Amino acid sequence: MKLIHCGDIHLDSQLTTKLSKEKAQERNRELWMTFEELVAFAVQEQVQVILICGDLFDTDCPANYLVQEFFELVEEHSQISFFYVRGNHDRKKFWKSEEALPDNFYVFKTPFQQYKYGKVTITGAQCEGESLEEDLQYLQLDENQYNIVMLHGMAVNTLQQDSTEDQIPLLKLQNQGIDYLALGHIHTYEKYVLDQRGCYCYCGCLEGRGFDECGEKGFVYMELWEDDFSLRTQFVPFGKRRVYVIDVDVEQCVSSMQMVRRIEETMENSMVREKDYVRVRIVGDLPAEVEKNLSYIESAFWDSYYYFEIEDKTQYAIPYDAYQNQKTLRGEFVRLVEELEIAEEEKNQILRFGMLALSGEELPECN
Repeated sequence: MKLIHCGDIHLDSQLTTKLSKEKAQERNRELWMTFEELVAFAVQEQVQVILICGDLFDTDCPANYLVQEFFELVEEHSQISFFYVRGNHDRKKFWKSEEALPDNFYVFKTPFQQYKYGKVTITGAQCEGESLEEDLQYLQLDENQYNIVMLHGMAVNTLQQDSTEDQIPLLKLQNQGIDYLALGHIHTYEKYVLDQRGCYCYCGCLEGRGFDECGEKGFVYMELWEDDFSLRTQFVPFGKRRVYVIDVDVEQCVSSMQMVRRIEETMENSMVREKDYVRVRIVGDLPAEVEKNLSYIESAFWDSYYYFEIEDKTQYAIPYDAYQNQKTLRGEFVRLVEELEIAEEEKNQILRFGMLALSGEELPECN
């Protein structure tokens, strides 16, 4: 038996925080196309079951045309069974009634409802904004079956009473006869031992949409042999674009142009492609008088990547000792700022602007 474990597709995302309206629309279409390609992969590999572990949509009220396209895709592939548990983003039902659902689309109407495929049982439950602990009384698994359980939420060893996340109590799920706990909610692939019998696995999201979703994105491809219940899983990287956050040390640079050259050298030696999202974090200690124009640095790379931005993590190194006994305007200024009872970051900003002003330089914009 072949299965795919996927989740967190987040169709109909806003995406306008970083992208223009046109690019956000393009990227949303790509999210849908990636899911279509996943189904095409399933057809090619003769997959019988696709497990979708929540957040198919990014909203409780997705666009009607997307819902229609999704169900049309499901109906077109009647040889594949689609199982779905809703997530925290699409907690409400996006279908009008269970009676109108395609015959090969399965949802879990009651806590830990079960569907059987020969020796394989697929069980699922909905998190409703809190722990599943109370619903665990309904989890009854046949130890002679291969048991797959689908959930969406944060796997925890200890429940947090003030948490707003759906919590999945791992300790309560141990020794229940679970072979494969298919999870959604974490956007990075992770697989761990649950107990002596089974494992739990986050499939990650299909596509990275922001800088909190770096790395390879895709789904889990599963091959299960029912005669001895042996399972082989493989994470399949599948995203069209990748998201990167790259640190570049510019400590030895004395100008924006030198910083651009340093970034170019770093990018040439990286795995980043033109179609990717990139955030470069410039780091290092800089003298206060160093010229640093973030807009200029960013603009040098705008046309090289799908999205590019600079995050400034540099610090200004002020040699207080060097000015301690100087009978100059600069020395008096540095000593005055050093005595201020404010955060060190604020002191650095004041000293930087002051030093630039005393040097006759144009002051950069300040937030």
